[in-house]
This record gives sequence, structure tokens and C-alpha cells, in this order.
Amino acid sequence: MMTLTIIANSEPTSTPKSSETDNINPSRFAENKYDEKSKLIDDLFKKRNTQPYDSTESVESTFDESDTQKKINMENNFTSTGSELLYKPLSSTGHAKPQQPICLDSKLTVHEGCQALAHYKISSAPVYDAAAGGFIGMLDFKDLVTYILKVFYKIPREISSYDAELEISDIVKKAMKDDKAVPIKFISNLSKNNPLIAVSYTSPVVHAIEEFKKSHIHRLVVVERTQDVSNKFIGVLSQSTVSAFIASKFAGEKTVQELGLVAGGVISITQDNTVLDALHTMHTHSISSVAIIDRTKGYERLLGNISMSDIKEILGDKGGYKHLFTNSFEFFTNLRSLQGLEAEGCDRAPNFTVHPKATLINAMEKMAATRSHRVW
Repeated sequence: MMTLTIIANSEPTSTPKSSETDNINPSRFAENKYDEKSKLIDDLFKKRNTQPYDSTESVESTFDESDTQKKINMENNFTSTGSELLYKPLSSTGHAKPQQPICLDSKLTVHEGCQALAHYKISSAPVYDAAAGGFIGMLDFKDLVTYILKVFYKIPREISSYDAELEISDIVKKAMKDDKAVPIKFISNLSKNNPLIAVSYTSPVVHAIEEFKKSHIHRLVVVERTQDVSNKFIGVLSQSTVSAFIASKFAGEKTVQELGLVAGGVISITQDNTVLDALHTMHTHSISSVAIIDRTKGYERLLGNISMSDIKEILGDKGGYKHLFTNSFEFFTNLRSLQGLEAEGCDRAPNFTVHPKATLINAMEKMAATRSHRVW
């Protein structure tokens, strides 16, 4: 039986009782309306014969089908299920992934929550509240960015109810006094961009793709309905995992330009802007990464990018707030250098690009191989 790891204030190895895991009540549950001929999400897991891990942060594509195999019927492939994508081999780099689905205790502090995401190399996790008897939301780097901007008064106060305003004010007051005193239950979905949405363990992958598009989210909670009609948490399915799967299965011929994916008007900052400016730009435009551009030579030159996930370097370290006022390009180069050292000397490319005439599949394969969520 699969166990559920709840990261709590003590050692992050505690596992709730079965009654707790079975009492999870996600905001929505996606029914499987396909016939028995459809491949199920758990079919891929069985084929891989590997241990499960939380797939919030995708590893490089592990599928190696030939081009001929890629051309198999598209409809049949999209009826593969999400569970097939949750069970994959360990990364080729040798870094182990969590072998149980990871969720966070609602009493964790913001500092501890950020450290947990960084430690398990994931971008988000469900937040479990024992008093509520289930999950109360998701915590991701967008929430952490929104929290920081709230603290530094970079976001105008929304017009909302008195209680909501009081809650935000309380967060800011606590943060200004001691950021470690703020529990993550107060900032779960603070960005209002990552609601807790669930899909069935047996739903076809196409169902997950439709939900990603409709709800404008990057991750879905995968659940299994038990005999008592409750929902048991299985794992987290990310857009990047699904993209890697699609890239491994299909041989699309159209270019990103032909598909209208090169719209121009890239949202960017200059190398002189601060990290706080970068975070504010991402929040304002509801994006997860912003390009760093050099305009000093009369034209725009891409230097790199800052993403929401880089927030872990600010909240995860003692005194990390000083990075907010660092020159964005300096922060970027220092961060990539540090990541290279942590990767045992492996070089980290400053950014990944594709030509407008590159096929969509080539672009997706590049994202899967480089473990990145975007290409410029």
C-alpha cells in the first residue's frame, strides 16, 4: 500500500494513519468517462515497474521510442493515464526522488515550507491540515513570491472583505517581526493561481491536459477513489511531465511559428533591475519566469532569466532577503554558478533557446532533456 509522507515541523518522515489519508477532499474529482479499452494512468506505472515519486518537478524524458513508434495513433496515446507518468525511473544524474507522495503540514513556517520544496526538488505540494481532516490547498513558489511582495508592500491591497484584509495584515505584521513565525496555511494559494484541483488515478492523460488548459494551472493532484467513496492522495502530476511524455510519443512536423507560438512581445527586465523588480514583474503579468535583457548595444540581447522557483534562494537561506535588492543579472550568474557546483561540476547553460522554425516536438524534447519549463 502506498504511504503518504507529510513534511511536518519535526523529522520529515511522519506518515499519517490510513484514516487520515483516506479523508482527503480535493476541490474537484475528475471522473473517468472512457471505456475499458482506454489506457489508464496507472498502466504506465505498471509498465515502468519502478517506484513512485512526486512528479511536481519533472526529470528528463525517459522514453526512447523510435520515430516510427512516435507516429502511433495520437488518440490511443492520449488515453494513457496520469499514473503512468507518476512512476518513472530515477534521474540519470543519480539524484534520488521522493518515493512517496509529498505533502506539507499546515503548521510549517514559510521558511520550513520553502526548505522542504527545495530539499525534495519539487515546485509545489499539497498542504495537509489535521484539524480540517484533509488538504486545504497547494503551496508553490508563486505563493512564496506573492508573500514576499506583500511583505514589502509592492502589491496594492485588493478590495476584499474585512476578514481577508485582516489576515493579510496579520501576515505582514508577523513577517516584519519574524518571518519564521508565519505558518504556510496562511499563504497557501495566496497568489490565487494554484487552486487544488484533482483528477482521477484512472483518468486519461487528455483529461489532465484539458484541465491544465481550462484552469490555467501547472499541476494537478492525482487521487484514487476508494471503496468508501473517499479520495486517496496518489501524487502530483505536472505540465512538464505530461509534455515530456507527449514529446516521446509523437512526431509533429509543424514549427512553433506555424502554430502561432512566436507572438513576440517578450516580457523582460534589464540587467540593472533588482530581483524584487523581477518578482514584481512576474506577479503583475501572471508568468513564472522573466527574461533578463541587455539593451546597452542598441539591440536586445538575452542574458538569462529569473524564475519563480529561484525564490528558494531567498526564503530558504538565513538572511536571504538581501538577495531581493541584488542586481538581477548578478543574482542570476551567482545562482547558476552555485547550481553548477551542487551538480558536481556539470555546466549549467544560462538559457535555452529554439529557432522559430524549430518543430514543436523539437522544442518539447529540448525542455524535457534540459529539465526546463520554458525555452526562449
